[in-house]
Amino acid sequence: GMGYKEACDMLNIEPKQLGNNRVKNKIAQSLPEEFKPKEAIAPNKTWQEKAQVFFDMAVKELWNNAEKLEYLKGRGLTEETIKQAHLGYCQKDYFKNREDWGLETEVKENGELKKIWLPSGIVIPTFDNNELIRLRVRRLKEDSYGKYIMISGSSSKPMILGNSDIIFIVESELDAILLNQIASDSITSIALGSAQARPDKSTHSFLTGKHIVISLDADDVGAKESWQFWKKHFPEAIRYSTIDKKDIGEAYKNGVNLKTWIAGALINLGIIKPKQEQQNQHIPLVNNVSCLQLMPKKADNKSELIISLTNKLIEIIDKLDSNNYSYEVCLTMSEEAGVIYNTLEDIKTDLLNFNTPMNLELKEALCSYLNLRFKIIGNF
Repeated sequence: GMGYKEACDMLNIEPKQLGNNRVKNKIAQSLPEEFKPKEAIAPNKTWQEKAQVFFDMAVKELWNNAEKLEYLKGRGLTEETIKQAHLGYCQKDYFKNREDWGLETEVKENGELKKIWLPSGIVIPTFDNNELIRLRVRRLKEDSYGKYIMISGSSSKPMILGNSDIIFIVESELDAILLNQIASDSITSIALGSAQARPDKSTHSFLTGKHIVISLDADDVGAKESWQFWKKHFPEAIRYSTIDKKDIGEAYKNGVNLKTWIAGALINLGIIKPKQEQQNQHIPLVNNVSCLQLMPKKADNKSELIISLTNKLIEIIDKLDSNNYSYEVCLTMSEEAGVIYNTLEDIKTDLLNFNTPMNLELKEALCSYLNLRFKIIGNF
């Protein structure tokens, strides 16, 4: 297996120093954090040759496996995208000698030689100037070893798709590939591989001065710490999660329209603005609606509150969907719906279980709200 220091080097993060010196720890905590991006080291030629052979085998195997193709299509990827991304599938686990791949010999604590693990799963390559520099496998087996495995010897440089100044940073390569499929002409997608990963030197340079959207899985234990890093070193970045705070693939499965979700991020960045409609029909509507105005006068518990707000949200959605209102009124109703959404976020613990009919209705309403909100901005 991979050692702690090697794993930190792979993720381009500093290993924590162990020790009990409280004074030193306090001094270290009081000093400003400095981040010096590291140079991503390209794999050696032997590694690239061996990795290419394995990768070519995996690509052939995927196109002979209808079940695994359907798995990728279920994540929103088209056959054309799967081909363009050169995705593959490894049917079983392989263990190779490190020396045969041009890597240094490493010995386990029990004295056995460490091997390179090529696990079964979806094989995801990363290229740099048409050279294979990284292999990551999305394992389909649920166990304690984790979903994603980076093949030893891979570069720490992340997958970067696109060349736009608008950057969406996600964790998994499959999510980056999906975003690239949806909006390759508008955004750049970067897959860090982990919430704790930091940009290497060239990626850091590429990000400087860009519009950055951070969309890491909110369930990841390191997501909050990661956001602090991005907020400090890239102050203009915004944090923008999906409605259920899951990753992009899960959001797609749950019915979120990712094109309008992307448009929402661009509105938050101030890059695009709603398109004025050529009509001046005005319907009286209360402006600057407060959460208190939206809440029922008597709500004995949070469930009643959720039901009440859901009904209010559905009412607004029906009005927006009718296309009978001017742009200004639609925008006001959208803001009102936004207040409801923020209120529901405040009681989000009640929204974690979507198995009951009431919660399914709520989830459908929230997804519909996101889709309908951006009907008024015109084509994206």
